[in-house]
Amino acid sequence: MGDTWIKLYRNLLDKPIWLQSTAEQKVILVTLLMMVNYAPADWEWNGKIYTCQPGQRVTSLEGIAEKCGKGISIQNVRTALKRFEKLGFLTNESTKSGRLITVANWEKYQGGEDEPNKEPNKDLTKTQQRGNKDLTTRKESKKNKKDRKKEIYKSLPPELHGPVDNFLEMRKAMKAPATDRALELMLKKLDELSGGDTGTAVKILEQSIEKGWKTVYPLRGEKNQKDDGGFMNL
Repeated sequence: MGDTWIKLYRNLLDKPIWLQSTAEQKVILVTLLMMVNYAPADWEWNGKIYTCQPGQRVTSLEGIAEKCGKGISIQNVRTALKRFEKLGFLTNESTKSGRLITVANWEKYQGGEDEPNKEPNKDLTKTQQRGNKDLTTRKESKKNKKDRKKEIYKSLPPELHGPVDNFLEMRKAMKAPATDRALELMLKKLDELSGGDTGTAVKILEQSIEKGWKTVYPLRGEKNQKDDGGFMNL
């Protein structure tokens, strides 16, 4: 019973049984909802074996007060039961051997679940597993991106690392971050435009940053330098 749950409808807040109840009575009300059975169960009551139906519970004033916890007295429970019965929330039958509490309309408001809490737990487990899997995937993706970026940078002269970083930061500021593939294509184009000359490549990158261009273009007013080598080796 401890791993099951109950439904609390929001419109309870507008009902007299809630609006006109004391703080102690509200605690008792919710506690009773959690105490009654959610499935049929056998109890010995009045000297006989009695099957308690969903929404019923054989208990005592002391038992209810104990379940309610600190601050709730037996007198609080007695007063609440009388009030709840008057409002039609429950029926309350007492004998020397116990007290049968029956919550009215239990099936209407709490029914419809053959296995309370089991399916939600399954869904929760699936959600947690999916969340953990997604988190792992994101971590792996970030690691792969970092590794790929390192591989790309290995093919560049150290003098280009700073300008390339500045270019990528400029793209991020424009809310158009470059993917690894876009970076590779840009560097290949940069290699062609600069003829493999590092100084020219730096100037081309600075030109794009200054103009706010998302890619690289030939230097204005200068002829491209040609070289048989090139700094790219992708």
